[in-house]
Amino acid sequence: LREAAETTNVMEKIVLNDIMQKKKKTLSWFDKIKKDPKERAQLDRFAYRLEPMLITAGRWKDIAIMYPDPIAELNKREEFAKAMEKTMHGRMGNYDPFAQGVGRLYAAYLSAGRTADAKKVALAALKKQDSANIKRELVLYAIDAGQARKDQYEWTKGDQKLTDALKEALDAKSGKGKDSKDSKAKSQSQSSPKSK
Repeated sequence: LREAAETTNVMEKIVLNDIMQKKKKTLSWFDKIKKDPKERAQLDRFAYRLEPMLITAGRWKDIAIMYPDPIAELNKREEFAKAMEKTMHGRMGNYDPFAQGVGRLYAAYLSAGRTADAKKVALAALKKQDSANIKRELVLYAIDAGQARKDQYEWTKGDQKLTDALKEALDAKSGKGKDSKDSKAKSQSQSSPKSK
């Protein structure tokens, strides 16, 4: 009973901070508990609320802290997407929660320096569903997280806009672009999941 009350209290604080535009308070709480093994259950419980806040704050590597097992998390995201599809009865349009979830996870692991886990996620996701949507989200979220890589070109085949966005991000990263800052800002606005 006590644990349920504490969970409700934390959830209320997270939601209230979100409503009141005080996300920094929630992120401050996250920073206090993120490496504490005793708080693992809290991270598991609230990861779905914390992940978007961390993305907005550009804290991609912190997302990976919440997901120690990449394949287990990938499977959770697949289950969520299937449940959502079932609930929405075909009304999801172009929204693909699995592809977006895979892209976010991949970008988070790359940002955290967990390249092997990022590759596991990408390969397992493409084995489950080898779609242009998943490949697109892998590349776009990697660009958003500042993790564009040459090996991602294999996922851009047949999509010139995506190839161009990746090239632009790689040029900006290496300082080859006309104006690296403008180039990076443009690729981020093009690749923003909100702009789709």
